[in-house]
Amino acid sequence: MPEVERVLAEDREGKISHLAIVQSETTSGIINDVEAFGALASKYGRSTIVDAMSSFGAVPLDFKHLDYMITSANKCIEGIPGFSFTIARKAALNKATRKSSTLSLDIKGQVKGLDSDGQFRWTPPTHAILAFRQALREYDIEGGLKGRAARYKENQRVLMAGMKNLGFELYLPSEKQGYIISSYRYPKDSNWNFNRFYNLLNDRGFAIYPGKV
Repeated sequence: MPEVERVLAEDREGKISHLAIVQSETTSGIINDVEAFGALASKYGRSTIVDAMSSFGAVPLDFKHLDYMITSANKCIEGIPGFSFTIARKAALNKATRKSSTLSLDIKGQVKGLDSDGQFRWTPPTHAILAFRQALREYDIEGGLKGRAARYKENQRVLMAGMKNLGFELYLPSEKQGYIISSYRYPKDSNWNFNRFYNLLNDRGFAIYPGKV
């Protein structure tokens, strides 16, 4: 945080326009304090973009100092892949008119179209939208963010206890470990073989992500 503030304070010419930050890092499992970074960006007159792809719907997010939040229809919402969406502060979005480098990323243009006729500019992903609607219904039934976060935390508690019992070591110290992603170090045991481990889990219906940490 101090390093980011130093960089923003030294940028007297305003070459830095936005501060972008990931809420839940999928490589390590850290959940960053995006609200604190947002307040810092606001202090120095910069816009804030939050990547909440793997956290929105299960990790609290205060939009007080945030301008843009980008996430997906799947992940913690538990819909299916097919589209992403943005929650944006209207004042910030209005300033972005005609600044998009590509047609497909022109969010303001899409908003204008939806406001005028309720239509997508291209063929909409209807199957993903219907799945998203159902996912939101189930999200409400579960108790919204509080209910989903509780389930994820319990899932992680069980996972961590079992992995510890098997001798696996978490990549992060406990005070930095989030409850969305859990990364583990490769065991140093000579009998360890990742491909065998992966296939044994897969045979039992569990798919794990071989990360790039």
